[in-house]
Amino acid sequence: MEAAGLISRQEARQHLLNAAPFYFGSRFAKHWWSIQTVGWGGSPMMDVAGPIVDATDDDFLVNYFDSLRLPPPKAEPAQPDAVP
Repeated sequence: MEAAGLISRQEARQHLLNAAPFYFGSRFAKHWWSIQTVGWGGSPMMDVAGPIVDATDDDFLVNYFDSLRLPPPKAEPAQPDAVP
């Protein structure tokens, strides 16, 4: 996309910085990435994505999902039976 003039390297880098934690923010994903890097070695994509993925926190997804937990619902006071 960069070679075609559709996006700058900085824009691609920023997109990767924003998205990488959601794709590679676990030990499993980082391991998968390490196996895939053989095919990407020396490519412009690896030059940009490699360091970003490597720097992604292995526990990002665990912490992110924990932050999304809702507190238990508050118990509502009992309502007296409605009289018609």
